Amino acid sequence: MVAMNNEKRTNINISQPGRVLCVDGDALTMHLLSLILRKNGYEVFTSVDAIRAIRVLKREDVDLVLLDYEMPHMNGGELAAFVKHEGLAAKVILFSGKSIIPHHHLAFVDRFVQKSEGVEALLEAIESLLPITKRTLAEVQQH
Repeated sequence: MVAMNNEKRTNINISQPGRVLCVDGDALTMHLLSLILRKNGYEVFTSVDAIRAIRVLKREDVDLVLLDYEMPHMNGGELAAFVKHEGLAAKVILFSGKSIIPHHHLAFVDRFVQKSEGVEALLEAIESLLPITKRTLAEVQQH
């Protein structure tokens, strides 16, 4: 939905569904997920391991971190704990093929979606955690 202010074109409101960091140790899975997320209007950052993900988190303001559980350097539960301990406002979804995740790791995620549930379940989880925000055209152009 676009609302125009007749006085200034820079006050056009544009719906922004959010900025997502997608972290998956499997490059192909990460690439496919990022394509799906972009197709659904999300701005996507990617990483194949937790160390690179932390660099992105320090550089970019993301709304949601989408994690696989099994990754190089640290698992998704440990990276989720980092996100929460750093006080980042980002929501965390663990999207994993692993059916059993230790309870102490699940404590740091906002949602757990098994890969076997499919992309629709993942998109529903993301939409439930990221309300669409309104940004002005000037804010969008800054990114």
